[in-house]
Amino acid sequence: MRYGVGLRAGGLQVGVLQRGMTASVTVRTASELADALKRGVGEIVIEGRITGSPSVTLPEGVRLRGGELAFLAKGVRLTKDNTLYDVTITTTPYEVAVYNDTSVPDAGTFVFKNVTTVGQVYLVADGDTKRIRVEADGLHVKDADVRGRVEQPHGFGVDVLQGGLTLWNRQKDSGSSFTATLKDVSVGTEETPVRGSGVFVAGYGDREGRLAGGAFTADLIETGKVVTDGGIAPGTPDKISGGVFVVSGATVDKVLNAGEVTTHGQKRHGAGQLGLREGVGLQRRGEVDRALRDRVRQLRRHRHPGHASTSGHHGRRCPRVQPVRRVADVGVVPLNQDHRRRLRRHPGQQANGQPHRPPRRRHHRR
Repeated sequence: MRYGVGLRAGGLQVGVLQRGMTASVTVRTASELADALKRGVGEIVIEGRITGSPSVTLPEGVRLRGGELAFLAKGVRLTKDNTLYDVTITTTPYEVAVYNDTSVPDAGTFVFKNVTTVGQVYLVADGDTKRIRVEADGLHVKDADVRGRVEQPHGFGVDVLQGGLTLWNRQKDSGSSFTATLKDVSVGTEETPVRGSGVFVAGYGDREGRLAGGAFTADLIETGKVVTDGGIAPGTPDKISGGVFVVSGATVDKVLNAGEVTTHGQKRHGAGQLGLREGVGLQRRGEVDRALRDRVRQLRRHRHPGHASTSGHHGRRCPRVQPVRRVADVGVVPLNQDHRRRLRRHPGQQANGQPHRPPRRRHHRR
């Protein structure tokens, strides 16, 4: 029995190679790639760009790295405990670039490290597959068109388009497991927006948007730039898409949009959740800073008596602009005293250049 070393999302992975596997081999053509797969190579290193190959299946524990694989139909099929890193896999946009063999009961862990695709990445717990874990650190789906997919989850009267990256537990068995940790995931570009949704994660839900079988869980989904165009015809009442979509049956502890999420077309959402299951935390970098900036200038509403006043306050809930306040860690330009006085005036008095005089209180005799 031999041991091999490969990269995982969090560092190095030491795996056991199957009996008879060689440690590593470099391939430059489609025939060399096919021969390496037949010989039971533990790690396949692609040099340059390989074209003319049919869809390839990576046996259990095999790692693929380097170079580019260009297909015209389906791309790389994963089986169990496979790793892709520093590799580009391309096909036509409406095909799948990376997918998994659903005849394997336990798919183990699929690792993606610095992977770029043209075509969908579609990993699903379906058929005989009841356990999958996905770890990604640098996964970019440059282009994909998934509008023609038949399988689309339904809930609350609408269907959801699959994404350029789709992770889906389609098992009715509630004991099935699909878990993931996704870091630095980006989908689409300004020139080639993904047609459909961007990042799509889902469990097995019923038509009411409730979990009815196997769940999908993730502790983190961190996205870079996401650009999509759902391509939904105007007036379509029952179809939607999204940049980052957490569909029914999925639970995500944290969704961090580190880059811009841009969605084009009809019936699309930037980031959303479809379903009745709780447990999605959305957070975008810069939210805290924006919240602090919003607190710098506050609009306070004072309640005044219903009678008219000579000071220019009429009726109830008269707004006053309050002075600018300094907030820690926010670059607020200090104002001179005269500016502060002008900010305290009533808006109508500011326009007339008059000083602000508060309304005189009336004392009622008992």
